[in-house]
Amino acid sequence: MPFKRQKSNVSPHYHDTRTLFRKYRDVMWNLEVSDLDLQEEFKAEYGLSTDALFVDSEVNKGGNRLESYARALERSKKMMQIIDTAIDLMRRKHKKGEFYYWILYYASCQARAL
Repeated sequence: MPFKRQKSNVSPHYHDTRTLFRKYRDVMWNLEVSDLDLQEEFKAEYGLSTDALFVDSEVNKGGNRLESYARALERSKKMMQIIDTAIDLMRRKHKKGEFYYWILYYASCQARAL
């Protein structure tokens, strides 16, 4: 049975978990591809690895587009790591963690199908 969209009083600043479940794999894929793209673009422009982005003072002076892109990518990766860590912690430590994990897993598959 599909979920009906309801008008909500919840602030738009809160995360939409259902959308995250629906797009989780896409988000992870996009983060990986974006990271590879950033590395190639940075190497082409500066001849350095992206690790140098936060160390090299010459690059950091301008606050350029690549630096902003790299910082946004790092924030997104950290957010996804927090989610992965929380799910893994629940799965390993809660007495019904494995059961809850599979509910989340199948709920995300169902949400993707909608």
